[in-house]
Amino acid sequence: QIFYSRGLVSSADLTEVVLYRTRASVAEPFGPAQTLPELANVCAPNQHVNPDISEDGLTLYVTCTADAPEGMSEGQSPLRVARRANPSGSFTLDTAPIGTVFASAGLSPDELTAYTGGEIWETAPQMFVRASKTAMFGAPQAVPGLTEPLNSPDISVDGLTLFGSGSAADARQSVVKRASRTSTAQPFGALAGLDFGMPTLSVGAP
Repeated sequence: QIFYSRGLVSSADLTEVVLYRTRASVAEPFGPAQTLPELANVCAPNQHVNPDISEDGLTLYVTCTADAPEGMSEGQSPLRVARRANPSGSFTLDTAPIGTVFASAGLSPDELTAYTGGEIWETAPQMFVRASKTAMFGAPQAVPGLTEPLNSPDISVDGLTLFGSGSAADARQSVVKRASRTSTAQPFGALAGLDFGMPTLSVGAP
């Protein structure tokens, strides 16, 4: 399964919803988009919706971020959580957020660290940590080793590579970038763009 958000262009206001697609194996294409009625109102109107599924497929984290003008603070975003008993079941949305973060939270495999963009788009990433899965996330912290902008960060399963997007040489476009480290106790190294052998594209949350 893959989870993502899609804007409804027919709406006068910013309206984004969570969708998902499934496939039978990694060798096959994903099927058609499907809705999640139980998450229809996961975020308030005029907020950007960014979902991230846990490694076991049972917990869906959704960041709800205010639609701020470019270069302005987006403030802190409620981090909502929805849970299900099995990978084919329906989600149940928790009543209250499990903390506030910045835009596009990507959870670590143990779900104890949320990596996000900066308070302002195209600034250095931040991270929010907690002691257990039942605890609230704490205050923002700098991601060790990273001072350059990285948007919509997503950590690898082994915790050694952080992916995201950042500006290309042409500031009107963005590319996929990554930073790596040798162990989870070490800071990340410098960001590097990934070359997919294609013309530069504008990417959002890879």
